[in-house]
Amino acid sequence: PSSLGLHSPPYCVVVNVVAPRIGFKSDGVELFPELDSESMTYATLDIHKHTAPGCPFSSSLVAFDPHYSVSMAADPHAVVPPEPSVKVSIAAGAGNGTLHFAWTPLAGDVGKTVKMCASASVVDTVAGSHATRGVKGGMANVCLHVSVLRCRACVMHEAGLSSVSTEEAGPGNWIGTWLANGEPLQLQRVQ
Repeated sequence: PSSLGLHSPPYCVVVNVVAPRIGFKSDGVELFPELDSESMTYATLDIHKHTAPGCPFSSSLVAFDPHYSVSMAADPHAVVPPEPSVKVSIAAGAGNGTLHFAWTPLAGDVGKTVKMCASASVVDTVAGSHATRGVKGGMANVCLHVSVLRCRACVMHEAGLSSVSTEEAGPGNWIGTWLANGEPLQLQRVQ
């Protein structure tokens, strides 16, 4: 009996396939949505950020998986509530997808929260398509919530108390600005 003959022993190969584990990076921090181990589905990951009127706000969320390529999809018009000044774009990277969100809220946006959601899915590199059908844990959703804080404002670095009070409370009324805050007025430089 030769190694190719009928009497040779069978050879078995055990292949362990690692399940997808989609995560998101926000400001350099890796965040993983909660995975239901029974259904192998992810809970939506909610990320909350804050800004102030007049402050240019931008954030990028990178979808990734330690073992597989991931892509991201979002409807750029699916900002809730609709906010025409919000700019949303999706970019593909080396094995990951990135959602870029940019907005400069106005004074009238104080107290508003804008929400933008996207989905990330494992890409079947052989077929070149999304492998979410039939793959447990192959798709995850993320929502970015951006709130415009009250009693905050962005000002130019050369602005002083009088220019802030003129914008916020009317000419020459910085005491009214201070009283509206309920705490001492502090100017912080935003880079």
